[in-house]
Amino acid sequence: MKKEDGFGRKLWRTVYPLLAYNGISYVVSIVATFIIIGVVSVQYGSIHTADLYQSFLEQVLQVSASYVYEIQALAALISIPIMVLFLRMDKKRRTAEGTWKEYDKVSPVLFVLAIGLGLASSYVANNLMLISGLQQSTEGYAELSESFFKGNLMSELLGLGVIIPIVEELVFRGLMYERLKEFMDMKFAVITAAVCFGLVHGNVVQAVFSIFLGFLLIYVYERYHSVLAPILFHVASNVLAVFQSETGVFDVLYSGRGIFYGSTLVMCAVLVGVVVLIEKLVHSEERYCEEG
Repeated sequence: MKKEDGFGRKLWRTVYPLLAYNGISYVVSIVATFIIIGVVSVQYGSIHTADLYQSFLEQVLQVSASYVYEIQALAALISIPIMVLFLRMDKKRRTAEGTWKEYDKVSPVLFVLAIGLGLASSYVANNLMLISGLQQSTEGYAELSESFFKGNLMSELLGLGVIIPIVEELVFRGLMYERLKEFMDMKFAVITAAVCFGLVHGNVVQAVFSIFLGFLLIYVYERYHSVLAPILFHVASNVLAVFQSETGVFDVLYSGRGIFYGSTLVMCAVLVGVVVLIEKLVHSEERYCEEG
């Protein structure tokens, strides 16, 4: 057996895209912090007292917090072409191994169903978390959520709503999940990929929410056999969260128990209905690509 076919090699191939993305994010954050420190230092000039130093640090933190989405979006933007390169490397490697597969393309119109499923699942998952009481019982989650959604609306929509979902889908579905299937039974690959997607979000509430969505993201990926489907699902889910948090446009649906539970049941029905439509309408037959 060739060295590249060994378990350790395959495991490394699975994790290094995520490590690369995290590394890029860390470097971008550090560089941005140094730039902010430099700009604020110019404003302060010489710092002679402890009070002035404390004020300086507070100003640096405040400026950093105000540009958090721009920094995250920049890291994701830098990462996207790198992840695309990794995908091309996978295609080349699997073609050489004779394991590369291609699938019939799904009609562009049917990708609307992936968007609808993203919207419905996000709403249902959020409400189920509220019903479970997990959000209220998790210490510090309210403060974290409030600080998470307090940037500029357009920055949040572009960064959190579009750019970050694109790179996360390339990493978790296009690369990690596909590579897990190379040395795991499919059901274990699905569970592992979904759990990893949840755990990287860093707290219990978001982990549970993201694991639930992670299974659905893999479902649409497998159904459409295109990373575009989970990207659209993910974008729709995040855009809905941003709009709800920043504009309160759906607050009326949380104004009373009746309308809250009623809207949740309706969206559960919509979710099931969209899945049924995907099962009936979305067909992407497998065809093997000839080597070369």
